[in-house]
Amino acid sequence: QLGYWKERLSGFQMLSLPTDKLRPKMVDYSGGYCTFDLDSETSDRLRAIARNNGTTMHSVMLAATSILLGKYSGQDDIVIGSLTANRQYAQTRDLLGFFVNTLVNRTLLRDEE
Repeated sequence: QLGYWKERLSGFQMLSLPTDKLRPKMVDYSGGYCTFDLDSETSDRLRAIARNNGTTMHSVMLAATSILLGKYSGQDDIVIGSLTANRQYAQTRDLLGFFVNTLVNRTLLRDEE
């Protein structure tokens, strides 16, 4: 499986977003976060999109995020990592501790038929 995933994930470009100021020479990787609330009408409409397409809200929001990043960066190959705990399997459900894996989501924003 390693060969399969290396092939599927090869050739992407690092995301290159425009910056609003000069970045420091020494990177410290400190960050921040931003929270927001969706009103119930928007939330209902997003849930309807997921339901009508037979998918999850996670997939709808991931697609929206990929499109937004594509618009900001001008790139059409977007790779996003999502954290998953893998607690849906009976073998790991009762384990103690914090186990997290990263799921790679690659979205190609190309208008090809």
